[in-house]
Amino acid sequence: MPEERVVEQFAEQLRMLQAEAGNPSLGEIVQRDSKRQLAKATLSDHLSGRRKGLPNARFVTAYYQACLDYAQSIGRGTERLGTLDEWMDLLTAANRGELPSASPVRAATTVASVWPLAAEQPLAEPPDPEHALARPQVVAHFVWRRPRRLITVAGIVLAVAVIAGLLAFRPWRSSVAEGRRPPVTHSSASASVLGGLSWTYPTKDSVDGSPAIAGNTVYIADDSGYIYALNAHSGSLVWEKKASAQIDSTPCVANGMLYVGDDNGDFYAISTVTGQIRWQRNFPGGIDSSPALAHGVLYFGDGSNYVHAVSASNGSTIWAFQTGNTVTSSPVVDNGIVYVGSEDDNVYALTAGPSGQAHEIWVRHTGAPVDSSPVLAGGVLYIGSDDHRVYALQARTGTVIWTRSVNGKVVSKPFVTGGRVYLSSGDGAIYALSEQTGDVLWRREIGGPLGSSPYVYQGLIYVGSSVGNSDGSLYVIRTNGQIVRSYQTGAQVQSSPLAAGGRVYVGSENDEVLAVQVPGAAS
Repeated sequence: MPEERVVEQFAEQLRMLQAEAGNPSLGEIVQRDSKRQLAKATLSDHLSGRRKGLPNARFVTAYYQACLDYAQSIGRGTERLGTLDEWMDLLTAANRGELPSASPVRAATTVASVWPLAAEQPLAEPPDPEHALARPQVVAHFVWRRPRRLITVAGIVLAVAVIAGLLAFRPWRSSVAEGRRPPVTHSSASASVLGGLSWTYPTKDSVDGSPAIAGNTVYIADDSGYIYALNAHSGSLVWEKKASAQIDSTPCVANGMLYVGDDNGDFYAISTVTGQIRWQRNFPGGIDSSPALAHGVLYFGDGSNYVHAVSASNGSTIWAFQTGNTVTSSPVVDNGIVYVGSEDDNVYALTAGPSGQAHEIWVRHTGAPVDSSPVLAGGVLYIGSDDHRVYALQARTGTVIWTRSVNGKVVSKPFVTGGRVYLSSGDGAIYALSEQTGDVLWRREIGGPLGSSPYVYQGLIYVGSSVGNSDGSLYVIRTNGQIVRSYQTGAQVQSSPLAAGGRVYVGSENDEVLAVQVPGAAS
């Protein structure tokens, strides 16, 4: 992991870009992120330097594009913001631990001029908490100076007293290890009939990744890199393990092991019983792709444009295939063939060649990046694209069976069941398409854009939504498009639901995991 000073200086550069773009708020930046790569809490952490690791290339790209878009929207020149290539070079150098002497930002406005402070004043927090510019001593070159803070004896005494009072008033502090709050259990006489919230578990950060379930345990990770193993029935903590950076993907759980990668490119194999790391390996790019396991081999993509096949027993490379751009799509494997999308606008079918190298069986070009993850059903591969289309491809040849245009980008994973293809879209709607023809059977708008993938369980569709930047819900929808109910979470739900044992599990950017009772299921 890069040294703390490198992370702090990179955060300073991000704040300089924000200032030179016209000082948009965090909410305005997130609104302009069309690919839904930026979460408000994570953005605040990276800009303030609170995160221990550097952001990944997808985050920096989305942040740069959002700042560029904001500057253009207010009629501000963009020539001083630097180019995306310069920002990628800066990130690459920072990942090597280097401290470049020049910044991509040719700043005419320093952060100090955004909040004019008298020279003798102590450093103050910004008047608008949505603005992340917390250190006004910034110059155009990549030189970091720790600001001085004026701390009085009275201030120290007051702070100690407040902290002591807060520590004293922690009725939950002995309930679980490390002082974590226990899960909140929700029950009512009508829960099993109408469906209701069973429990919520408070995490340390936003949860954008999706859960995995094995036996009576739910596994899920948060944006601070904590991996949680929770009792599926009660929500109590079984164990937790800290990774080196944010985790946005879904863990793969099989044979007593959990496999997952983080934004620093670290990939972990962890015992599901003890939470202990069995092996760990670093890859050049951040890993947002969820791994797939088949016959002792793990398959996943990374931010350095590769699809990897590695041994599940020790992480050694079996083969690696380079695409033309970042791979955030999560592979699906069938009969030795790996299907996956790439941000180079293509869908790939890959297998191991006779020399042990990856062999390309076919490639299908779409009109935009493919962040969606594929689904196989009946010899047909279903996958979405940022070109606002859903594709049904012959799995053996890649031949297009049908495509269907929708009103927004499709970054979610389709769900195929009962002759229908269900998907969520960037226009804030859920679609039901005919599995055979791709015809739109119905469309239900719930708010978005949507990054959460729908999950169908016991005749109901479960999917997360986002309303603005600070609210969201878990929706329950009938297969005819009728909304049964929704559970407001107080923050966006980009996590994709998963169901088992009469409950549906999902994460929220409100720093929690939720378990919802399925209507009619026994509690």
